[in-house]
Amino acid sequence: MFIDYYELLKIPPDASIEEIKKAYRGQVTLWHPDKNAGIDTTEKMQLINEAYLILKDAEARERYNVEHFKYKKFYSTKKQERTYSAKYKSGNERKTNFENESKEEYVVVDNILKQWIENARKQSVSMANEMINEMKEMSKASITSASSAMLKYCLAYISVGLFLSFLFALFRAC
Repeated sequence: MFIDYYELLKIPPDASIEEIKKAYRGQVTLWHPDKNAGIDTTEKMQLINEAYLILKDAEARERYNVEHFKYKKFYSTKKQERTYSAKYKSGNERKTNFENESKEEYVVVDNILKQWIENARKQSVSMANEMINEMKEMSKASITSASSAMLKYCLAYISVGLFLSFLFALFRAC
């Protein structure tokens, strides 16, 4: 299945490399798991990473742009065909025809680009998994650190409390 990386990153096809980087950072920030508690953003983050990996490479982007143009033309033609069919067919024929056409998807023709996209997809999955593992490790470290600090404070409060109780008992005895 062909993915419109430009639409995903919300940039035009003629965007500069700086605009691609900025859009990538913006989308990563927007879809970061820390900012979307309770929502699984793994797939979205993988797609964003995949888009960036293809679009930041000049040769991959050039090949992608050729396919992107064909993709846009493919769906533009399909839309025109649906409009034409809707004018001249009955209601049931229109519905059946539209259902069959909507299932048809654009297939990437460039085998080298297909392989690069597949590699980018694998790399983006790996990047997402690394990020998740780093977050888990950071969470463990912060929980360990927080519990250690909390234990110190609790022991300090207990020590102060015991000391004050001892002083109070000593003054009472006097």
